[in-house]
Amino acid sequence: GQSAFFNCKLKEVTLPANLVNIGQSAFNTCEHIYVLSTTPCQISAYPFGLSGTMLTIHVPQESLELYQSAWQGRLHRYGTDQIIVAMEEN
Repeated sequence: GQSAFFNCKLKEVTLPANLVNIGQSAFNTCEHIYVLSTTPCQISAYPFGLSGTMLTIHVPQESLELYQSAWQGRLHRYGTDQIIVAMEEN
């Protein structure tokens, strides 16, 4: 939900495959988010907050283009980069 983990100092989080929605500023302090679902869930505006830290979103290799298309325009942090990359396979 909205502001679910706002300012709780999480640096890294793994989001489960059954996640349906990420609310505004839900993970505002994260630097690395690992998404297990191959299908992008719904996200609100500023789902990862507006902090000044770099954010890397790691998604399944086969879903990289889907996530880039679905999420890229909604990722905003002041003066920093938010990028979506493919997870490395184990």
